[in-house]
Amino acid sequence: MAGSGVRPELAGAIYDCVFRPELWPELLGRIQREVGAASSYLIIHDTDPRSPEMTVLVQHNVDHRMRHLYDQHYVRLNPLLPYLGSVRDGDVYSCRHLVVRPEYLRSEFYQTWAAPQEWFDYAGVTLIRESSTSAAVGFTRSGSGNIFDDSSLDLIRRLAPHLTRAAELQRMIERERQSGRDLAALIEATRYAFLILDSGLRVLQANAAAEALLARQDGLSYRRTSLWADGASSALEAAVRAACRRDTTGPVGTTLAVPRGPGRRPLILQVVPFEGREAVATFSGLNPATAAVFVIDPEKAPGGAMDIFTAIHQLTGAERQVLERLAGGDSPAEIAAALGVGMATIRTHLHRLFDKTGTSRQSELLMLLNGFTPPIRSQ
Repeated sequence: MAGSGVRPELAGAIYDCVFRPELWPELLGRIQREVGAASSYLIIHDTDPRSPEMTVLVQHNVDHRMRHLYDQHYVRLNPLLPYLGSVRDGDVYSCRHLVVRPEYLRSEFYQTWAAPQEWFDYAGVTLIRESSTSAAVGFTRSGSGNIFDDSSLDLIRRLAPHLTRAAELQRMIERERQSGRDLAALIEATRYAFLILDSGLRVLQANAAAEALLARQDGLSYRRTSLWADGASSALEAAVRAACRRDTTGPVGTTLAVPRGPGRRPLILQVVPFEGREAVATFSGLNPATAAVFVIDPEKAPGGAMDIFTAIHQLTGAERQVLERLAGGDSPAEIAAALGVGMATIRTHLHRLFDKTGTSRQSELLMLLNGFTPPIRSQ
C-alpha cells in the first residue's frame, strides 16, 4: 500500500460516505473483510455508567435477539465501557489491550453473552468523542483464541484518521443543514481546504486552508485562474464537470487521489455539486453550475495539534522542529540541510521521537501525529 498505507480507493470509499451516508454499510462490510472480522457495526454509545445506552446505526452479522439482550442487561457489564468513556477521537482499541484475559473469560459478559455468539475479540476506532457519548466503528472476531493480530490492528490504525475525518466532515455538513448557520463562516472555520469551482475549473471561492495549500503548489496549484491537480487533472476536470451538470446517472460526487511524489501521501479530493438555498444566499452572484471540492491532506499538522502532541510526548524543541518538517513533507536529508546539522543528529532526533511515541518508522510517527489533528479550529 502506497503513501499512507491505505489504498487510495479504500480511502476514497471512506470519504464518499461524507456526502452519501447510505454507503456506510457497504464500507463497513468492506473493512470487515479486510481485517478478517466476523461482524461490524457503527454505533453511538452513551458511556455514562449510571445509564449506558447504545444506538446502532449500521450492523453486519449481528444477532438481533442478542442485541436486545445487550440493551436490556449486558450493556452495564461491558468491560470496554470504562475505556470508551476516556478515549479520544481516532483512538484504536481491542479487547486484548483492555481486559485481563482470565477475568474476562470468566465474566458473565463473556460466558453468557459473547461466547454464545462465538465473539472472542473486539477491535474498534472512536470516531467522535463528546462528553459521555462515543461514536465508534467496531469489529468482532469469532472462535476461541482468535484475536485481532498486529497486522489487522495496524490496518485499523491506518484507517482511523480517514474514518474520523469523514465522520467530522459529515457531522459538520449535517449541522449546517439543520441550523442554517452562515455557510461561509463554517467553511472558513474548517481546517480542511475547501474550494468552489465552475465547469471550467475556475476557482470562484477558496477558504484560507485552500489558499495556503495552493500557494505551496503541493499537488494542487493555480494555472492562471483554474485549478490544476498534478497527475490527476483529467480526472478532476471530469469530476467537476459531472458535478456541475448535476449528473444523476452516476454516484453523487467523486473521490480522487492526487499524487505528490515518492514517499508522499496523496491528497484526497471529494468533488460534489454545490447547491442549496443557503449556498446561493451566501455566495450570491455565483454561476449556479458550480462544484465544491473538499481537500484532505493526510500530512497536514496544524499548530494546535502539534502543541498537544509535543506536550503529551514531552518532545524537546529540536525534536519538535524535526517532526514539524517531517509532517511538512521534508526528507531527513532536507531537514538536516535546513537546520544546518549533520545526518547523524537528525537520526538521533528520529530515534528519540520513535522511543517517546512508541513508533518505529516515519510513516507510523506521522500517522500518530495525524490523529491529533482537530477538524475545526477552536474558537
